[in-house]
Amino acid sequence: MTTSDQLKRAMSVSRPVGNLRTQVVEKLRQGIIDGHFAPGARLIERELCDLLGVSRTLVREALRQLEAEGWVENVPYRGPIVAATSADEARQLYEIRAVLEGWAAKRCAENATDKDLAELSGLVEQLAAAEQRGDLKQMLDVLDAFHEKLLQAAGNQMLASYLQSLRSRLRRLRGISLRQPGRARQTIEEKRILLDALKQRDGEEARKAREQHVLTAARNVTAALVKQPS
Repeated sequence: MTTSDQLKRAMSVSRPVGNLRTQVVEKLRQGIIDGHFAPGARLIERELCDLLGVSRTLVREALRQLEAEGWVENVPYRGPIVAATSADEARQLYEIRAVLEGWAAKRCAENATDKDLAELSGLVEQLAAAEQRGDLKQMLDVLDAFHEKLLQAAGNQMLASYLQSLRSRLRRLRGISLRQPGRARQTIEEKRILLDALKQRDGEEARKAREQHVLTAARNVTAALVKQPS
């Protein structure tokens, strides 16, 4: 259980490193990913100001950006709350992902350069190292980079742009998935299976590996969401 002091230390914004507004957005986003702010929880400005040590103006601006990204929902008479995703919404999103990302993996196997494959291999090793440290944030960052690289190597910019538009929602769901017992290590093994198919230039096996990975993640996420209190 995270205490209020531990949460305050985790959310504290540094000065003068970087842009304060960017830091506030990143801290709040990460707080949601890490589960410090549960789905449906109210985000009270004065409490966030105290937690982050910044002005109300900065908090409001950050909440507006997070609302645009889909992390926060503004509810009449309640104000901003952490946006919730239902199990059924997650299932539908993962069904779309399985088809599109399976096709992207097939195209990656056919189009990727040796340099692309080397970069993907390096990212899988970074993922394994982050899993060994128990660093969920780093795992999510590396997964984002892996998926971005795979889409770039697939050679379809429209598909890449569409999936990028879902990036925030997908990152949140990946966080839920990776917190399930054993799922982080399983994810690495699934990435290695995919990587083997890509290196063999076997588009059909790459497609199957990617689809299977997404559908396995879907089962983890939907089961976790069903268990969450409403």
